[in-house]
Amino acid sequence: MGKAQVGQNFATATNQNATNNANSQTSYNAAQNDVNSFSSELANFKSQNPYVQGGQFQTSQNQQLADTAAAGAQSTAQAIQGAGVRSGQNPSAGIAAAEQVSQANQRDMTTEEARANQDRMKGLTNYNSDVLSATAKPEEMESNLFAKTGELAQGDLKIGAEDAAATKSFGQELGQSTAESLGEWAGPPKSS
Repeated sequence: MGKAQVGQNFATATNQNATNNANSQTSYNAAQNDVNSFSSELANFKSQNPYVQGGQFQTSQNQQLADTAAAGAQSTAQAIQGAGVRSGQNPSAGIAAAEQVSQANQRDMTTEEARANQDRMKGLTNYNSDVLSATAKPEEMESNLFAKTGELAQGDLKIGAEDAAATKSFGQELGQSTAESLGEWAGPPKSS
């Protein structure tokens, strides 16, 4: 291989290496952006936990229970007062009975709130477990990205080393040429 061929091969290899580096950097940047995007979305998911105390789940459950208790007490009070008016009884007794029903509904509501709080805690545990397991993903993604980058770099080095080993040096070509010339000069072996 002549000096011009070596220079041309070196220039080609340099251009290919620059292209490979640019492509690798672009791929790496895209993968890194994906990891960052995942981390950002995970933080957003974590911050919107509806199961925290005073959060969306507890607020809606408490509102439903309070509305149910109030509606039950109000309808009972109306029924008692309506019966009192129709029968001509003293409406004061109906008001007292309605207050007792309202108090009973409030006591029942605290039991239901406790059950709803248990459900909230289960939801909170599951939600936090999901967040915790997802928190490991960005590190896994980063680790896989660096491992893959390292594997590709090792592969490039191996290919470069194999190519270099396959290319004969001037000395190897000269030695092979000399050996072939000596073989022709000596001629074929003589048989006896």
